[in-house]
Amino acid sequence: MNAQKENDFSELKKISTEISSRDNIIFDEINASLNAVLSSLNLTFFLLIDEWSHIPMELQPYFAELLKRALRCQNMVMKIAFIRNKTILSTQNGKQKYGLESGSEIYKAIDLDDYRHPWSANPMNTVKFLINLMYKHMNAEKNGKALLQRNSISNLSGFVSNVFFDSQAMLEIVRASFGNARDFLHLIKECADICINNGGKVSVETVLKAAEHYLNDGKNVEGLTTQEYKMLEDLKSNVLSAKGTYGFFVTKKFSTNNDLLKALFDERLLHIINHGFTHPDIGKSVLYVLIAVCMLNTFGGDGIWIY
Repeated sequence: MNAQKENDFSELKKISTEISSRDNIIFDEINASLNAVLSSLNLTFFLLIDEWSHIPMELQPYFAELLKRALRCQNMVMKIAFIRNKTILSTQNGKQKYGLESGSEIYKAIDLDDYRHPWSANPMNTVKFLINLMYKHMNAEKNGKALLQRNSISNLSGFVSNVFFDSQAMLEIVRASFGNARDFLHLIKECADICINNGGKVSVETVLKAAEHYLNDGKNVEGLTTQEYKMLEDLKSNVLSAKGTYGFFVTKKFSTNNDLLKALFDERLLHIINHGFTHPDIGKSVLYVLIAVCMLNTFGGDGIWIY
């Protein structure tokens, strides 16, 4: 028994020694070193963090706190790309706050799902904005710029005539995205893949094939829970089949508190067109559109339904 107790105490002592010998992170030294390097080289350090929302939500504020403490540099810019409803940048434990405070320490630069040029408001403005966006992307990327030069494309009109079979195809791909820049660029990529394999320019048929492929493979329908999938099917049935419309209103409170609706939005199966609309029947409300309806061009009207 005594020998067993001595072994137990020895093991406890060993564990205690290992824990106490771990090194600490000295944030002041990290900051001083970074500032010295950036200052001597006269550089600005850009830290770009993508897919932030893949970090477990309960850990996100504490990781943000570590970044804040370690990177207090004057010549530094940090940009974080995240999904709205899957991100927590700050939290509070008692009186102690952790993470990055919105407004004072970090601010929203741009929301890729904001509708700055919704199709329903002014279709031609939407077309001009998104086609110009695509042209700028081509010019900004090395291989894209080389491709434009090889085909002697030096302006937007030349770009459009070389890419699209006709004006209807151009209108169709913009309408399919309903003015959402993220979906528009994804559809352009799908169209490019089809044209590379089959030859020719982007036609209306190309856009419809690209939209169907993007909806099947680019939108995570299979990853939805049973309840989320049921809500999506209910919306399709009630909004599309029963009403022949592409969009629907919900109250601001419902939009904020309904986890199923937020999950469909996070998967970009729904898009928000208007955050602050005051509906005569339901008051403060949010306008959503079913992106599947927009892309496959299966709706017959332009009405809006109250869900």
